[in-house]
Amino acid sequence: NEPSYYEIIANNKKIVGSAQTRKQGKLLQHGAVLIDINVEKYVNCFNLENIKDEIKKSKNRITSINNELFNKKNPITKNKIKKMAYDDVAKAMEHGFKENFNVKMITGGLTEEELKLAKELEKNKYSKDSWNLKA
Repeated sequence: NEPSYYEIIANNKKIVGSAQTRKQGKLLQHGAVLIDINVEKYVNCFNLENIKDEIKKSKNRITSINNELFNKKNPITKNKIKKMAYDDVAKAMEHGFKENFNVKMITGGLTEEELKLAKELEKNKYSKDSWNLKA
């Protein structure tokens, strides 16, 4: 499987996953930046018949920031930097957004109203088998 044209890749492997859905005039966008990945553990999360084959395929399709930084074929970073952690990536992304889009980033938490709604949704929707076990 070749990565799609809109995916972010490194060495022809997917490094950022993204999904989007639109319903009733609403948009939900989800993205994941792979800082580290254990492909074997990742593949074993799914109910797949041929695990060994899927692990091999996945190793050819996906990678992570740290896999690429510490790849033996990468002479620039080899033995010169530490592994990236979540905070390192978050700071780099914030810097990139500020520099490239000329925006001010604001750090903050959820409002009381948002916290109340989250707790209500957890209790009445997302903790229910009817939501989690949909076919």
